[in-house]
Amino acid sequence: MPIETRSTSQSQPQRSPTDQASAFFPAPFSQEEIENLISKAVKKAVEDAIRSTTEFFNEKLTAMREVVEKQCETIGFLEHKVKTLEKETNHLEQYSRRSHLRINGMKVVR
Repeated sequence: MPIETRSTSQSQPQRSPTDQASAFFPAPFSQEEIENLISKAVKKAVEDAIRSTTEFFNEKLTAMREVVEKQCETIGFLEHKVKTLEKETNHLEQYSRRSHLRINGMKVVR
């Protein structure tokens, strides 16, 4: 059986260290599999970030809606109170005017 020897002639192209390493240690994943794994990881990270941000803003929105509802109730109550007080004030004004009569053209007799 003849023994083969390697010659380092110019006819064989030089291989990079990466190519040489991949010849000895085949990659456990192909380029496409790595891209798919990275794509899935990025997609999951983005979805998680969007979900957490959406939940945060939904909670803020719910809290703001509750505050607005309470303020609307308060505004309604205060508007009703203003109308009631205006009616009471108008009713009481007639009594204050009665004692403030001004009569012109008559002489005061003492």
